Amino acid sequence: KDYHFYSMHYADGVYLVDKFDEFAIPSNAGQLFELSEIIRSLFSFK
Repeated sequence: KDYHFYSMHYADGVYLVDKFDEFAIPSNAGQLFELSEIIRSLFSFK
């Protein structure tokens, strides 16, 4: 399955939506490690 992260902003009376990242559920341990690194990076920008 593919998952997407969206951000939403309200400006001048309209909502603007932007897709800023996406990932797929990993099928092996190596990919699972990469996913944890991606999530860690996403939270570091918050």
